[in-house]
Amino acid sequence: MTTEQCMQKLNERWFSHHEVAQDNDDKTFRFAIFKQNVHQVHTFHQTTPSYKIGVNIFTDMTDDEVTVHTNCIIDH
Repeated sequence: MTTEQCMQKLNERWFSHHEVAQDNDDKTFRFAIFKQNVHQVHTFHQTTPSYKIGVNIFTDMTDDEVTVHTNCIIDH
């Protein structure tokens, strides 16, 4: 299985768990954001072993969307 296929499977599990409604265009856009954010989580774990972050309800959101949703500024 390729990395892209693994990421698709992870996204499908995430999507079904969080029950997010999306049309095909939005799903493509959100998948690109999801991949980028999962990569950031992986990179973070390689460089900052003191604590963990993970895939959660915000994983398919841009930094600006998370800021609006949580009223917190994202800096990474």
